[in-house]
Amino acid sequence: MRKFYERHPHRYFETKPEIGLVCAVAYCEDWNEYRARILEIDAKTDNAWVEFIDYGNVECVSLRGLRRITPDFLEDPQLVIFYFLGLFTLIFFVIWFAIIYPTAEH
Repeated sequence: MRKFYERHPHRYFETKPEIGLVCAVAYCEDWNEYRARILEIDAKTDNAWVEFIDYGNVECVSLRGLRRITPDFLEDPQLVIFYFLGLFTLIFFVIWFAIIYPTAEH
């Protein structure tokens, strides 16, 4: 996604952000663009709270940093669902293992 927006640095800026809109946003740690859903817009500060849909984290970003997302980037499912399922499976396995193999007291 980053390569796409680097090739078009002055295009695809979101001019009509609204709550629920999926867009591309640069993450502050690595400045790569990721898919994000707008959760809240603060018109006083020109910021928006977005949820990075593939990771689940929520960040406050500038409205000027929101970019329209092309349909190609919307085809992949949300990856965060798989992460939570994996975490649930891990927790279930740990509990199951503790029940099946309780520690022996000496």
